[in-house]
Amino acid sequence: MAVTIDDLNLFHQFAAARLDAAGAESLEQLLLLWRQECNRSDDLEAVRRGVADAEAGRVLPVSQAFAEVRQSLQEGR
Repeated sequence: MAVTIDDLNLFHQFAAARLDAAGAESLEQLLLLWRQECNRSDDLEAVRRGVADAEAGRVLPVSQAFAEVRQSLQEGR
């Protein structure tokens, strides 16, 4: 994925806030913290999408989902 100017601006804001709070000792640590923050945001968004799907009725009982996966794996052999 290509880096955009928006990505750079978001990282700059994040890094400035961390440095103001004395929350990083190196650029490598800032990058690690940024990646952790991005992963956390992605995870939260995935959970929100899952909750929205459940609330909208776009779910299957786990037994049915597993049966469909087993069937597709058997067909793929």
